[in-house]
Amino acid sequence: MTTIRKLLVLLIVLAVTANAAAITIKVGTLAPADTPWDAALRHLAERWREITNGAVQMKIYGAGIAGDEADMLRKVRLGDRLQGAALSGTGINRISYETLVVNLPLLFNGYDELQYVLEKMSPTFEELIQEKGFKLVAWTTVGWVHFFGKQPIITPDDLRKLKLAVSAEDEEILYTWRATGFDAIPLHTTEILAGLQTGMVEAYHAPPLIAAVYQWFGLTPYMSSIEIAPLIAGLIVNERTWRRIPERFRDRLLDVSKEVLTDLYYDTRDLEQQAIEIMKQNGLIINQVPESAMAEWYELMKKGYAILIGSAISREVFDETVGYRDEYRAAKAAR
Repeated sequence: MTTIRKLLVLLIVLAVTANAAAITIKVGTLAPADTPWDAALRHLAERWREITNGAVQMKIYGAGIAGDEADMLRKVRLGDRLQGAALSGTGINRISYETLVVNLPLLFNGYDELQYVLEKMSPTFEELIQEKGFKLVAWTTVGWVHFFGKQPIITPDDLRKLKLAVSAEDEEILYTWRATGFDAIPLHTTEILAGLQTGMVEAYHAPPLIAAVYQWFGLTPYMSSIEIAPLIAGLIVNERTWRRIPERFRDRLLDVSKEVLTDLYYDTRDLEQQAIEIMKQNGLIINQVPESAMAEWYELMKKGYAILIGSAISREVFDETVGYRDEYRAAKAAR
């Protein structure tokens, strides 16, 4: 065999070996194509490929083609059809309900406060999620949830008059809304538009950008000014698959994931402001909530906390979360 032929054979062997050793992580998400969330995941996939020189390939299955979040979690747990998923807070709660604490209404005032608490609480959440067989790669905030309705929503009684769409995948939250006097209707994300069109539901809670992307706002021309709660999202990977990634890459993959998903928050925040302006130009009315009504909302949320804390969320995790929130507020006040 000539030297050239030997070199060609060696190159082919190396190429085949490298291809065989590559890890493909199939990631499901509900994010529609050509949205900021879809773009961020595809950008992250490219960064992972670059960092690992192609040893780790991430393939994105968007727009819910891998099923709803419950379906995706089942598939990731098995690890054959999917190895990862980009989930909303509702999906992450299905892994460990303790994480619901960062989605509690009116618990946080703004992104910086939330981010401080997430940084402090991440080791606790990561451990809880790892115990269930998943690796929490990174968090992000999709936006801040507002109420949208076919009628103005200023007080809790305004919302009680409307049929409220609530995630069909979150039985605890559904129960809590009903237990506090609301007509809560369980629907999947993909069912809300049809529900609004048929009158099955008349209100929902979502970040403005999601209301715009899914075109729900055209049927719900009123948006409450209250920033109710952050909508958390996260990227999880099957723990078995994560352990297959060479250790020398893992920290860098975690760092770049946090970087990309943090950038996603600021990108979506800017786009959200643009979306609100466009929706206003197309008939959206923002209902300002006065302080007197805010007192009613805070009282309502306390009733919800009483239902969830000690059952779905441990008192220990709730107190730890509130402690970090208060720590941030005290430090900010002292500056």
